Amino acid sequence: MTEQRSCFEHLSAEIFHLIFDYLAPHDLLRAFKKLNKRFTTILTQQPFYLPSNRHMNFKLYLRYLTKIIPKHTSQFAYLHLSERRAPHALDLFISEVSLDKWAWPKLQAVTIEDVPSLLFGTLLGDDSFLSNIHSLSFDIGDDRYYHSQYEQFTDFNIVIPFLNYYPQLRSLCLRIGNRLCQNYFSLFDQHCPRINIHQNLQILTIHECSRELLIKLLNNGYLLRLRRLSVTISCAFADLGIEPPNTMPLQQVIVPELCYINLQRHSQLERLRISGDIKAGGKDSLPRVALLRQWLALTKSKTFRFQMKFGMYHVPNREECSDDLYAEYRQATGNPSTANYEQMYFRYP
Repeated sequence: MTEQRSCFEHLSAEIFHLIFDYLAPHDLLRAFKKLNKRFTTILTQQPFYLPSNRHMNFKLYLRYLTKIIPKHTSQFAYLHLSERRAPHALDLFISEVSLDKWAWPKLQAVTIEDVPSLLFGTLLGDDSFLSNIHSLSFDIGDDRYYHSQYEQFTDFNIVIPFLNYYPQLRSLCLRIGNRLCQNYFSLFDQHCPRINIHQNLQILTIHECSRELLIKLLNNGYLLRLRRLSVTISCAFADLGIEPPNTMPLQQVIVPELCYINLQRHSQLERLRISGDIKAGGKDSLPRVALLRQWLALTKSKTFRFQMKFGMYHVPNREECSDDLYAEYRQATGNPSTANYEQMYFRYP
């Protein structure tokens, strides 16, 4: 029998697309762009991804922003935009690339990391290139270079515009640092913008969020399709035991730092994670099982996932409180929980 040998270029286009998914766009273009007409056609149909510049030299990252992306805008499905070790990189990106949403038909996910505050408004808009994306991650946390430039921003000045401007989002992850100030409550009452009902968001993660903003998002039905919620609650006041001057209409259950939450409108919610510290208060201020039962069905048949992790560094008689609370939750859920005299972690199921 005569052995038939196949050449590399005789592979199907589908196989090439699978192979090309493992290669960076600059390597693909350098190797195959001018090879022949068939590969040129395959490349024009290949989705491109701009990786993180964490392991990319400055010259190559600028080449992406000023040469590769402008010529192949319609092919990019993911962008990781950052000025880490790349000062003024986003200024170059904005000056070289069209920000109109119609120029980005394949764009599905974007990560924006450590960008100057002056560019924040540029990224927002009804016709922004971010308008049709499904996943967005925005990071200006405490360890970022430009974090101090956002001192005048409150959490609702960041979270709500993203929700209002990007109605197609399915996943939103925000790492914004602690945005609380001494007059936060009055600012929230006077300047918190109107929230549009979001029909698509299913996953929401916020690192450092005020309890007032979280309660407003959950209590008023703005997130109709929310399925997974992960939030770190901000609290930075000296008088933590004092209620805010203009208390919001809250319902049903007291949880440290989170206060009262009504989840009745979120029938699709599958996962809730609460973390933070209990700064003051005694045994009665801890989240007892009886109170949680008012809004969480802690039964073995319930598929809802609930996690609560908090520190007890300033709780009087914390050893006694820890032991009592640990026993309550273990009896209610039947699951082991982690507890010591300074931290406590509950998970269900």
